[in-house]
Amino acid sequence: MSYDLQIVAPVAEERARALFEDAGAQPAGDELLLERDGVVATILVGSGEVGIGITTLGDDAGAPTGFRAVLDIVLGVAGMLGAAVYDPQVGHELGPGDAEEAVHAFG
Repeated sequence: MSYDLQIVAPVAEERARALFEDAGAQPAGDELLLERDGVVATILVGSGEVGIGITTLGDDAGAPTGFRAVLDIVLGVAGMLGAAVYDPQVGHELGPGDAEEAVHAFG
């Protein structure tokens, strides 16, 4: 399973990378990897925006918890950047009260 998110606004790329690294993301070439409870997020910072692809690691029952942890990090980083998070699966930007909708869409 793969789930995509995007931080949409002109963002300071170096600051975005630093904030994700501060949250535990590890550099992997041009990308950053962030692993939490059964999921891994691949984070690509470039062209003034951030793309995030979240995939499950096998049939881990903890994946929804890991997804929520990654989502909270993404929302927090976006907030520090003054940007919004767009979720194409639900079809709109996510606000503070929309996290459960995204977790439900994740499965």
